[in-house]
Amino acid sequence: MDPEYEPDGGAHVSLEASASQRGFTHAQIVNLAERSGFAVEATLGGFDENVSLDSPIATRMVVI
Repeated sequence: MDPEYEPDGGAHVSLEASASQRGFTHAQIVNLAERSGFAVEATLGGFDENVSLDSPIATRMVVI
């Protein structure tokens, strides 16, 4: 079977990867931070400092 080629003449390459992820609750993060000598100063609901963790537009937990 002939490999597929890209317009620039190179061979077509397909990559697939997987990674395990673990979800943490807010309490777990605070506990882990304190046990490591850190303090959680804030938790945000995204990369915008004006989005709180409990906001309906929150997309992730950002811990500061």
